[in-house]
Amino acid sequence: MSILENRRKYRELIGEYITAFAEIEFYMSLYDAMIKNQETYKVDLVTTFATPLKVKIKHIRNFIKEQFSVELFTTWQLLEAEILDLNQSRSYLVHGTGFSDFWAPTIKTMLDVDQKNQQLQFKEFNAEDLRLLCERVYHVLTGENGIQGVFLQALLSEMRGKFGQDASSRQ
Repeated sequence: MSILENRRKYRELIGEYITAFAEIEFYMSLYDAMIKNQETYKVDLVTTFATPLKVKIKHIRNFIKEQFSVELFTTWQLLEAEILDLNQSRSYLVHGTGFSDFWAPTIKTMLDVDQKNQQLQFKEFNAEDLRLLCERVYHVLTGENGIQGVFLQALLSEMRGKFGQDASSRQ
């Protein structure tokens, strides 16, 4: 494979991963907005969109843990762990690829993991790693218990049961 083809392939895979992960971020904003407005049944994305992802996830976790079944919370914990892991990879790819040689068999990335001690952590990705990351994102979105489908429906069902109104109007 030529240097230019390899560079194009990496950029396409990184771009696919970042844009797919943006869908996860959107759904976390949607969930957070639904939770913040459960009494009014209005989804106001403006109030939650700029909130950091980890803050939204913590808010969602606490709400599900306090309000709903153990089964839904257990499912959420699995989703949350996967989302946070995928977000860590996203951070490496978005913020740490500036020094990479896109023509090499792997791209090397780095993150500042400890600003106080000025420590960098390095991670390498090959094309197959990037393809698998994309598959994992799509699985979180639409796979078993996907946040765009099955899990969302389970959450809405429990919200209807808990709050006694038509939570499906939030979609």
